[in-house]
Amino acid sequence: MKNYIKTTFFSFITVGILLPLLFSGCNKDGVGIYYSISKEEKQINSKISELPVHQVVEVGTKVYALTGRSIWEKEQSGSSWNDIGNGYDIVAYEGGADPDALYAFFNKDDSSLEKGILKELDIDNSVWSEIEDSDFDDKGKLIDIGDNTYALRVGKSTDPQLYLINDLSTNPLDAANKVANDDAFAAIDGTFLDGSHYIISDTDIYSCSEGSLTDISVLTFSATGDTEKSGDFAAITNDGTNLYAITSSGQVFRSTDGSSWDYIDSVSENPSESSAAVFTDSTDTKYLLIGTNDGYFELNLSETEASVVGPTETASTSDPQSFEAAYPDLAQSMVFDIWVSSADDVFYLATENGLWQRTSSEDFRRQ
Repeated sequence: MKNYIKTTFFSFITVGILLPLLFSGCNKDGVGIYYSISKEEKQINSKISELPVHQVVEVGTKVYALTGRSIWEKEQSGSSWNDIGNGYDIVAYEGGADPDALYAFFNKDDSSLEKGILKELDIDNSVWSEIEDSDFDDKGKLIDIGDNTYALRVGKSTDPQLYLINDLSTNPLDAANKVANDDAFAAIDGTFLDGSHYIISDTDIYSCSEGSLTDISVLTFSATGDTEKSGDFAAITNDGTNLYAITSSGQVFRSTDGSSWDYIDSVSENPSESSAAVFTDSTDTKYLLIGTNDGYFELNLSETEASVVGPTETASTSDPQSFEAAYPDLAQSMVFDIWVSSADDVFYLATENGLWQRTSSEDFRRQ
């Protein structure tokens, strides 16, 4: 949907006053986003604009959003959302033998939510089909761990079964995909770097190679310097060179091998589980984006002494509250998920106040 933000100039003199502020307030060090200093006006409602959105992914030319138990679909360039079924934990598959597919974990028993099955979406016709031999009588969680590979956690977090799967379309619960019970853990988030998958539970970081997924090992987390790890692990991601681990207390650590970690800085709010991503802007500057219970934060990865800051601090030197003024429903919203788009200079924030798109024209639009 379009985000209608009106700025009214009362006179030619007022324009003359505001123009210098406009150019002096544009920060070139943040995510490259210039935030309007006028207040956001009420937006045209879509079917999901007032709903909490817990996940967002792109597949081909379409965007998919998860709101509670409903999965919604729209064209990237469109504005109309269609409800395509009830499910949980949507993941996108791109490339390979079955390119541009969407998979989801569905609950088979709405009364107990303890019977699950995996389904694949026919992207062209928006029709789901059950994946053979993928049903189970327990709770489940489907997690993208990078490189078109997925972790399926089955059962309670205290006694889980874990499957690591590089082909969701064929026998995902095959014994060959199952991690030995003694090695299984409650996976939260994962990423892929230099031929290895790194997966976190709330207490540990695990690693396995792309050629031997179930041969998994726990890594010894060692923080360099004087700062010790505080809190559980909340998210893990990478920028193509380094790993980044975020803890529930807000700490951000960086590593090249998954074992030795340098403390960088801390987020002032509580990070959301598995809500972190690396975004590259139009100037090829990389930023670590972190979703929290009170908005999103960013870290300029090109700066050696960078700090984790909120968008209110990077929006405007002349008006540090401009982001909150422009986007009050986004600025302090809980961010559940972040998706970096295949389109240039675009990312999505799934929040308690709807789905937001950071556009290539450097503003945010509620979807």
